[in-house]
Amino acid sequence: MPTTDPSLAAMILDALDSSKMRYAVLHGEQRIASGDVESDVDLVVDRLPSSVVLDLADTLEPSGVGPIMLWPSDRNNLNTFWARCGSSSGTQIDLVFDPHGRARYAVRTGPLLAHVERGERWSRLSECAEDLYLISKRWAKGDTTALRGILARADCEALTALAPRVLQRRGYRRLRGALAGKKPVAWGNSATRLQSQLSRRGLHRLRHPIAHHINIAGDDRAVSAAMAELTESYSPVLGRSPSVAGRGVRGRVLLAIDSRRPVLILRPPGMHCAGGISVSADDPELLEKVWRGMVELTRGQLTGTYRGLV
Repeated sequence: MPTTDPSLAAMILDALDSSKMRYAVLHGEQRIASGDVESDVDLVVDRLPSSVVLDLADTLEPSGVGPIMLWPSDRNNLNTFWARCGSSSGTQIDLVFDPHGRARYAVRTGPLLAHVERGERWSRLSECAEDLYLISKRWAKGDTTALRGILARADCEALTALAPRVLQRRGYRRLRGALAGKKPVAWGNSATRLQSQLSRRGLHRLRHPIAHHINIAGDDRAVSAAMAELTESYSPVLGRSPSVAGRGVRGRVLLAIDSRRPVLILRPPGMHCAGGISVSADDPELLEKVWRGMVELTRGQLTGTYRGLV
């Protein structure tokens, strides 16, 4: 499923804008307002992201929009994925809440929200605050090319004056290093290298399907029975048998929706992929049932009421 639906991103931002929450689009507000959403939408918020998601879910549920997956990314920050009921596209909204600047980008979100202005359609950071955030982010990611582009347009004196209030000490050291012409240390993992290679070829982001993990807890017999019941209802789409889930106390179901159809992938512990279930996109009632189930599971994760299928 593509996660760059501009109309859905706008609907979620409109709902947030109508609420009493303080927020700001961290970068690219004008581009998003014009309908150009090429990646996830990054937002800074004034409270725990879990409460933001629950409030937005209540507001958007009558419109058939809800969160279908989320995971904590760094400290209190939360990556969330939203979809319309029965739709084959969605949007990724990343929520940043870090009052003390302890997360990877070393930005204090309280002081950052003191530098918010009205953008093309939604709240955005001031130009200087946005540049500070992006410099610390690009430094942390080892993105020298993007870092140089930001510094070429930025007001260095304004950055230096604002930095002590907005950036934690790590972030301030990054800024001083960037202004001195130093290069950040790039991360050496394969994903970063691949993304760098894609960027050089004019590609911006890998289009991953969005998915949802469902833990199945219980003894071996209960786990095997749960997975067998699921596989009896649908046709396997992957070759390996899901029955191997009985080897462990916990099994896992990965519920994904791609651009063609929802897919359930059964995955026991220690296995990359054990088996799958295909759900026909021609069955709107089933699509709605899958969507509602994913929204319910996501809500359960946030409220602590989710206990798995068994």
